[in-house]
Amino acid sequence: MQPLFKKRLCRYRHVNCQKVLNFNLLETMEINNIGTNAGIVWNALNANGKMTETKLKKETGLGSAEFYTALGWLAREGKLNVEVETKGSKSCEYYSLNA
Repeated sequence: MQPLFKKRLCRYRHVNCQKVLNFNLLETMEINNIGTNAGIVWNALNANGKMTETKLKKETGLGSAEFYTALGWLAREGKLNVEVETKGSKSCEYYSLNA
């Protein structure tokens, strides 16, 4: 799978821009589907509480693109809480619903 974004340097050297490489991905995903997938993620977090990215993705059964757009939807609505726990050199992200 191709990456969604490719970093490149803009004509202004101090600005990092992102160029979209795959336009078809977002065209094929309808907004209604993104909202439905966000509901699936919300229900999984509501039922199970705080979860790691791996467990949440497995619990929902969504593909990568669907999963991350659903997280973005929930984050934009202010319903998602992300905690990063660091143990030594490893870090893990935990997702939960805002109270």
